[in-house]
Amino acid sequence: IDTISDERIQTYLKPEKRKCLFPDEKSLQLHTRYSQSACLFECGILWTKSFSKLDCLPWYFPPLGEAKSSAICDPWDTQIFMEALRKAPRSECTDCLSDCQTTSFTLSASSAPFRPCTDLNKGLSNLCKYSSGISPAMSSEQILQEYSHLEEIPKYIKKF
Repeated sequence: IDTISDERIQTYLKPEKRKCLFPDEKSLQLHTRYSQSACLFECGILWTKSFSKLDCLPWYFPPLGEAKSSAICDPWDTQIFMEALRKAPRSECTDCLSDCQTTSFTLSASSAPFRPCTDLNKGLSNLCKYSSGISPAMSSEQILQEYSHLEEIPKYIKKF
């Protein structure tokens, strides 16, 4: 989904009226271009730092706010900081307007079980090329016989 506002709207309407910001319209401390997610991230860090009363930041966060140098949290304080960051209310970040230009993606994944290798598909797929050094290649029956001494044959073997 693409959301694109004509850049001419920038001169006619103030951000509060159009309820969105262009990438060059607001300065952020950690990011060079504005996006709502970057703004919410920075706002969340500042809120968490004041809410948690910790005078440190996790080692993987750059210094933010008035104090450009900050102590590094130990692992226990990092855990407290991250729990507080996850609970940071978006309602505290009223300056983080939507993006006037954005692209969002929807992902999906699917899968299917592998076909067992037989004489019918041998060599058609890289999964059925018997170049593992076993010569000749083992058939499904041979594989099952190889594991027949076990009380219970694993499910991934039974499928052969």
